[in-house]
Amino acid sequence: MEHPFLFFTVADIPSLRKRSGCGLSGQTWKRVEGIAEERMRWPIPPEPPLVPPRLKAWRYEKGSFRNVDEAYARAYQHQYRVATMIRNMIELFSFCYVVTQRDEFLQRAAEWLAAPCGWVDWGAYASPDFTLGDCTSADLETLARSGGEVTSEVWDDSRKAYIPQFEDTGIFTTFKLRGLAIGYDWLHSHLPDELRQRVLATLIREGERLFYNAARGKALLINRKLNHTWFDISAFGLAGLSIMPDYPPAGDWVMLARDKMRNCLLEETIGQDGEFPEQPPLLWDYALTNACLFTEALRRVAGEDLFDHPGFRRVPHFLVSVLNPVRGLAFDDEATFDDADGVAYGLRPLMLRLAGHYRDEEAQWFGLHEELDPLGSNVARYYPGGKWFPKDREYGGYWEFLWLDETLRQRRPRGSASRHLRDVGWVMLRSGWERKDSFLALRSGPYLGPHDRLDQNKFVLCSRGERLVEKAHMNCYDRADFFRSTEAASTILVDGKGQEPLRDGLGAHDRFALEYKRGRSSGKILAFHDEGQYGYAIGDATRAYSGLERFVRYVVFLKPDRFLVLDDVIAENDGRVAYEWLLHTKGEIGAWPGGPRILKERAQLLIQILLPEVHQLATRLTPPDFCGVERPYLVVSPEGKRDRTRFLVALQAADPSDAIAPGARLVKQTESAALVEVADGGTVWEVQFDFETTGIRVRRR
Repeated sequence: MEHPFLFFTVADIPSLRKRSGCGLSGQTWKRVEGIAEERMRWPIPPEPPLVPPRLKAWRYEKGSFRNVDEAYARAYQHQYRVATMIRNMIELFSFCYVVTQRDEFLQRAAEWLAAPCGWVDWGAYASPDFTLGDCTSADLETLARSGGEVTSEVWDDSRKAYIPQFEDTGIFTTFKLRGLAIGYDWLHSHLPDELRQRVLATLIREGERLFYNAARGKALLINRKLNHTWFDISAFGLAGLSIMPDYPPAGDWVMLARDKMRNCLLEETIGQDGEFPEQPPLLWDYALTNACLFTEALRRVAGEDLFDHPGFRRVPHFLVSVLNPVRGLAFDDEATFDDADGVAYGLRPLMLRLAGHYRDEEAQWFGLHEELDPLGSNVARYYPGGKWFPKDREYGGYWEFLWLDETLRQRRPRGSASRHLRDVGWVMLRSGWERKDSFLALRSGPYLGPHDRLDQNKFVLCSRGERLVEKAHMNCYDRADFFRSTEAASTILVDGKGQEPLRDGLGAHDRFALEYKRGRSSGKILAFHDEGQYGYAIGDATRAYSGLERFVRYVVFLKPDRFLVLDDVIAENDGRVAYEWLLHTKGEIGAWPGGPRILKERAQLLIQILLPEVHQLATRLTPPDFCGVERPYLVVSPEGKRDRTRFLVALQAADPSDAIAPGARLVKQTESAALVEVADGGTVWEVQFDFETTGIRVRRR
């Protein structure tokens, strides 16, 4: 088989070159080539230092857990960043050479290809300073889920104990493998013989190392089904496909990856509405985009089309559902190590490919969404870097060019703009798909794995192109525990405590397996309703807390820009506890005649606290992020401890200059119901909350 063959053939190259000079594809290509020219000057990093495996690096300090082992965090970031750069830069320069035949692109691609082939230790981890007996199963799982597996044990006679030997069997290796595999395929006939053989030897060496360890359950997170497994399996399978004609045993790698993808990942992970369960969206990109790369290459090389799997077919519905009018995604559009900006762009190549394959005009609308920057723009997420490395963006515009099908029309979604994603327990209440529209998302569902937050019944709210209620951002590795905690979400605390991190002593992976699609979830959406003038959702997060008999959150959207949030909370066994209602924002917190106000450039959010009738209102500060920024957030609490309380908050989004009088009032409250009126211009909404039947009735008069 003549290279290239993974994503296009030699016969396809003239068409790619023709497309680069005309239409939307031509505009995209100018941006791709321009970015490549800018990055010609980027230095190739040397082999990064090994990561020192660490246990018990967290300590409780000033109210939150903090990672105090900066040497570990910095080295991990360094390996992560360099592996990602190796992948991306090889692909960028290789593709630019294929399209332009410019020798400087070939030279730069060859230099990036050669660099990792000369590195001594792809294992990435140094020898630890602890024994195997020092490790709990939770310690080992924490390291393993990032790819640091114990692959062997060495007896230390001086300590009379076994010292575990860690190897990277995941992303630090598979990131680089993807770049090497694609560069090997695209530039195969253009590389010097010696370099081509070095790249092939490196692919064989590292692929066989992973294959050996995977057979022992010690690589590719082979026994899991979360984002690292998706990425590792996809990149490993892609490496096998790229060298199969030159190294037939790589066919076994492909079979392993195909079987895992078809029989486990697609079957057991993708939800009934197309959901990929883990948060944040960065992980959807890692999983789904790389699965798309492997699936496309498998289809072209082996003729087996996993795109026809029902799981893959549901993915466009999911991604369209979570797109909001703010050029972002519904929940937690952020990355652990850096700013949240640009995550949505990582999903654009995936949607363009699925749009073309399925002839899906809504997926095409997502890919060409008017609120996104033009195709090929340098607006993707940032490379991992934290406070140690410069903020450089990852770049995948060449995939946008490759997979854009200009013959396919785009169409905005039909029917209701509101959605309920049933397996993850997310509701999106939306007035429409434009920047001017308003949007509220409620989360109440299963625990979704190691990257999940403890934030059942949280909500986020956007209007007029601004995020007004949002997740406290987590670009802070050493304070990650706070930013994943309940206190960092717009939900409640009980006696100052949030939701439980573990249940029945289970680790994060096992808890995910127990709850996702199994009906034993921490939270649950009890009701979802949407029609032309209003919508509502009800979430139950009682099981997420210890000590509660009931925590039901009622959310009502009175279109186009008014919301009611009512929480009914009861302590167990008639206990008396302190309740706190939290609201997070990055906007300016101030006041208006009705209560607190959140102000941003294009929108304001006016807040009325109707219950508790007697309450305390305060602001607190988050811990500092990497830049030293502490953000204030609102805390509402009733006076004293009590067995039962209700929070009722009316929210109205408006233009920043609008002067608006308070329009919501509590008409009546009993043990079993509450009636609220909301004035909206010349009309009045009546909303009745029924606590016995856990229902909502809405009437406009």
